[in-house]
Amino acid sequence: MTHKTIGIILRTVKYGETSLIVTMLTSSFGVQSYIVNGVRTISKKGNTAAMYVPAAILQMEVYHKADRNLHRIKEASWLYMYKDIFSSVPKHSAALYMMEVLYKLLKQPEGDAALFDYCSEALQDLDSGDLKASSLFALYVTVHLPHFFGFSISASSQRATAAGLFFDMETGDFMPVEPTHNNYLQNEDVVWLWQLAKAESLAATSSIDIPRQARTELLEKLHLYYAFHQPDFGSLRTLPVLKEVFS
Repeated sequence: MTHKTIGIILRTVKYGETSLIVTMLTSSFGVQSYIVNGVRTISKKGNTAAMYVPAAILQMEVYHKADRNLHRIKEASWLYMYKDIFSSVPKHSAALYMMEVLYKLLKQPEGDAALFDYCSEALQDLDSGDLKASSLFALYVTVHLPHFFGFSISASSQRATAAGLFFDMETGDFMPVEPTHNNYLQNEDVVWLWQLAKAESLAATSSIDIPRQARTELLEKLHLYYAFHQPDFGSLRTLPVLKEVFS
């Protein structure tokens, strides 16, 4: 039995001489892996492997059985054709960063339409946005993705707009007093984090001014927040690339 769904490619791995195993976030089934046979060859249809790359958004007809870990794709085509992400080094680097973070966070094959819609819209906003949006994209998604995984960064209090306040990384809350432990942010980091958490879209980050060096440092601190709430999160291979591209 086949099902129609939409998928965002998170990772691809070569399989055999001509095939791929593709891990995707799908709109219907959550995170799933598919084997795609014979795509690493040149045919009359062209090099179809070019479609199976991280961050691609595809519309698909798939074979799906709930008791299997590996499925098959019957047909696939581009749902959204990027203008810049695959040709712009900053945008491509930012998109790959998001794909790696998602791959590490997604544990169970459960559908989450809100998460899928957020990711799809964020990638399209990255594609159409300017260079400043690209430079803040990694921070923007790092701040907002925890909402879907049970460790939200709360932006429900006006207290965080004042200087000298704190962000408690154990609770995910902005605090008016210094926490009794060492897992917290303070000073400018708190103000920038608050602004990012309040931004409802990538475009809304246009008024946030974070120096280049501070962007990298804040991103590294937020990875500590991830590690605190997701102990097996580990390190990111895309982070050094981001540092190089946006330095």
